[in-house]
Amino acid sequence: MDLTPFVGLGDVVFGQCRNTISQNIGTPEKKATMNNLEKWSYRLLRIELSFSHATDFRLTEIVSNHPYTLVLGFNPIGLKETFLVQKFPNLQCTDNNSLEEPSLGLVFTLSSGAVSHVIMRPQKHEQTGEYIWPKTCGLS
Repeated sequence: MDLTPFVGLGDVVFGQCRNTISQNIGTPEKKATMNNLEKWSYRLLRIELSFSHATDFRLTEIVSNHPYTLVLGFNPIGLKETFLVQKFPNLQCTDNNSLEEPSLGLVFTLSSGAVSHVIMRPQKHEQTGEYIWPKTCGLS
């Protein structure tokens, strides 16, 4: 489960449509729609994918709680906050349970002081706020 910042997770790439993702990793076990978002859950892969109405339901977020999740070759799941800060010194506290690494588009969710989830989003243009899709998704 190697997450590549601003790109995706293996064959799951930011900017892909739902049909492409279904072809690449199969049908999700659960689908939920809320506030212009559609979320797909893959229980065995331990990932959740979000598709935004504002982007014509292209992939805009990946959440992983898989115990073998890798970020740049490093596994943060289960790691205590103090060790996470050593690996990612530019972390910013977003709330009581999350630390963000904006230069990589990552958010680490904490539970009992240890990383429980990694949230990854695509890069956004600083001035327009529009997504910058990875070249591998075919939309750039």
